[in-house]
Amino acid sequence: MIKEIISKIRKLLPSKLIKLDWNGSSLTLVGNGWSFSTDQPWRLTTNRFVICGSEDDFELAHSEIRKISKLNVIDIDFQSKIIASDLVFCFEKDCYLEVFSSSSVDPWTCNIKESNVVYIGSPSDPACVDPVI
Repeated sequence: MIKEIISKIRKLLPSKLIKLDWNGSSLTLVGNGWSFSTDQPWRLTTNRFVICGSEDDFELAHSEIRKISKLNVIDIDFQSKIIASDLVFCFEKDCYLEVFSSSSVDPWTCNIKESNVVYIGSPSDPACVDPVI
């Protein structure tokens, strides 16, 4: 399932976000033809260090996450090389938004307009987790 999500969103990239919202408990990204929402942990990184994460001070996290709303999303990929259950959104300027499922049941949703389907991440369901290799 996750390979299908990645493939479909990649066809819509690069693009700016239409909306990015972090309210302290849930994170929502809306792009042209897709949306993603989670209440699971996330972190914002560069290719060298962690900028902030969902567990950091709200004002810091909110300020930093707003900065990426002005950048293009240039790719999407698996968050981990071990299990293909979560996503990383790759922005220009070597900036990455990584999502981590800390719950085995419905940690995130992804809607892709063209497929008219809402994908629900379920890392404990083998049908939802693709092999990384």
